[in-house]
Amino acid sequence: MSQATAGGQGSGMIAKERGWVRATRWLLLGGVAAATVLVSGCSQKNQDKCNEALQVTRQSITSKDFNLARQWRERAYTYCEAASASALDGEITAAEKAELDAEAKKKARQATADAITALVKQLAEQGKDDASKIAKSATCPDKKEKKEGWCDATRTAAGDPTPIKVKYWNEEPKAFILSTKPAGPASCDALGPNTVVRTFGSTVDGKVAEFKHCNLSGGLGGLQALVGSSEELSLVQVFTAEYLARDPKLAKRLKGS
Repeated sequence: MSQATAGGQGSGMIAKERGWVRATRWLLLGGVAAATVLVSGCSQKNQDKCNEALQVTRQSITSKDFNLARQWRERAYTYCEAASASALDGEITAAEKAELDAEAKKKARQATADAITALVKQLAEQGKDDASKIAKSATCPDKKEKKEGWCDATRTAAGDPTPIKVKYWNEEPKAFILSTKPAGPASCDALGPNTVVRTFGSTVDGKVAEFKHCNLSGGLGGLQALVGSSEELSLVQVFTAEYLARDPKLAKRLKGS
């Protein structure tokens, strides 16, 4: 009797163990399946959103809004494959470098134009009443022939080869013009206080520029200027009323006729 009871108890224990094994197996399988669902659910890759992120990032790069470009690049990392998203990093870096280089060149051109314009201003003040004082080694009509005519000379700023041309009438040295073409933007304001007489569009050696005819005051009071400005090349001319009376072509240009 006791043996039968023991046998029954053993069979029950075996059955329970088998049931526990089956239950454990189902739990494990269920866990794997659940984990698979969770992993697939965490993936946010989306081609449409990826395309949008790539497009807006590149549009922002083109418009030089690099902060916005970086925001959309982060969105690209969320919705795009790594290779597509990481390519944007190089594009942003290259565009930023190009922009910085362009800004540096622009500042250098501005500094050059400012230095040359400052020298023009200085020379104009020195030769305001007699341009022969600033026209070193001028080429003039032969004195032996006793002819009236134009004298020409060239000045340069230290460290810059851009010529500043000085032109004056030999028998009336107050009739003079200073003319130069700096490789950068220029303005009447760089010559000192002024009043703009007329603004018009034209070109400087083929480059479109905005021109201003100005009456100067301050140290250059009584003189006039014509300044045509563009980012890469400008024209700066400072002259007297006496010169203008002897140059009908310039007078006509200033009037716009």
